[in-house]
Order: sequence, then structure tokens, then C-alpha cells
Amino acid sequence: AAAEWLEECGNICYQALQESDFHLEMNKTYLDITSWGMAFIIEEEVGEMTGKLNFTTSPIKESYYEEGEDGQPRAFYRVLNWTPSRCVDKFGDDCPEAIRTKYDNGKVSDVEEIVFAIWKRDDAPELDVSKPIAPELREWGYQYVYSKGKERIGEEGGYYERPVFAPKWLESSDSKFGISPATRAMPDILSINQLVEVILTAAEKAIDPPTWAEEAGIFGDIDMTAGGLTIVRDKDSFGTLDFGGRFDVSQLTKEDLRESIREAFH
Repeated sequence: AAAEWLEECGNICYQALQESDFHLEMNKTYLDITSWGMAFIIEEEVGEMTGKLNFTTSPIKESYYEEGEDGQPRAFYRVLNWTPSRCVDKFGDDCPEAIRTKYDNGKVSDVEEIVFAIWKRDDAPELDVSKPIAPELREWGYQYVYSKGKERIGEEGGYYERPVFAPKWLESSDSKFGISPATRAMPDILSINQLVEVILTAAEKAIDPPTWAEEAGIFGDIDMTAGGLTIVRDKDSFGTLDFGGRFDVSQLTKEDLRESIREAFH
């Protein structure tokens, strides 16, 4: 009976993930982990006791967190830059008056800063989680805050268990932030960027080479346009400089750097 119950629970969890946007959001999470070394993904239930899940990967530049004992967030903050129309659509009657006024006046392109906060309630009572619990009594709380007016939006909500996770590629002892393959490959990445800049400069010289001329060997200005005419005293008093660039060497160096970056990303 226990095995059948566990199998049924496993099937329910699997089906809930398949019906959610988990795989779409995890793709963004993987990109952040390999680029920046860590990511933030939020798991929420759609409605109350529906069993339907919604996942959101929070962009690194919008995310702030306080680390708990287990290395995972015990408090998380996401800065949202939303238009008045999006705020009204999300919060309805709970929308702050200042934002509602902008929406009513047609200022739909303005951007308002909303902070979405998640935190672990240290004073949460021990309750039976097999039964419905009021949101304000659950172990994890959340709240939207209007940054400009320091105004809480709507009622304080709650989660039964940790809703936000911060996976990392690698960890270091002196930072709560992760280390990514890009961190290790950064010297080669910067080098190849600099090399490409040098190659483009050399290509410009090869396509439009610098010129030289003898003093008083040219009458008027040098005409570099197609079919242009330049009057000179002698044909040997004007010419182009051969800078002797080696494109083959630069390409070999670039390939070596690319291979090093590929190895860093496995």
C-alpha cells in the first residue's frame, strides 16, 4: 500500500511539472547558471489548492537575496519595472492610487518600480501542513511593495514551503554568489574580443591602405574616390603603404582562444 501511494504521488508530481512552464523557465535558468554562475527560480501554485504550478526565472540584475544556513535564500527581493497597465492588471482594486491615476490618465508607457519580497517567517507556528493553513501563518511569506510610496500592495501572502531556489554552478568560500564557466573563461573571452578589434583594424588598412607622397609631389588634394583623379609631378611620388599584416596568424590565434573557451564550457 505504501509503495502504491508513493507511486501515485510521483505520478502526480510528474504530471504537474509536465503541465507547467517548468521546462521553458529552466532553459533560462541554465543560461544564467553557465553565464553568471547562479540563477533564481520561483515556484508558485496557481490559485489555492489547485495543484497547478507556475515557475519564473528571475533575471540576475533584478534579484537580491539574503543567504540562509543551507546556502539557499531565506529572503529574496525582485525589483519589477512595470507599466501602470500591467500593475492594474495584476493588482486590480489593490493597485496603489498613484499608479491607478496614471493609468486612468493614459500614461501607460510610464514605468513604476514594484518590489516583490519573499521571506522566511521566524515566528511561524508549528502547524499540520496536511490541512489548509491561512496565508499569514505559513512558514514563508510574500508581499508586493510600491517602491516610490513605500506602500504595501494587497494582503500579505504565504507559501507552505520554500518557493525560491538559487542553484549555483560552483561555490567559493568568500562569496555567496556562484562561479560560472564564463568566470574561468573570461581572460580568453576578453582576449578574443581584443583580437577581433585588432583584426578589424588590420582589415580596414588592407581594404583602404594608408598612402604616402613626396613633398610638393602632388598638385591639389588626393582623390580617393572610385575613378578619382589626382595630379602628381611623377608617378613615383605617390603610393600606398604595405603594412604587412598576417591574417593567417591572427585567425590561428583566434581559433586557439575559441577552443579554450569551448573547453571551459565543457
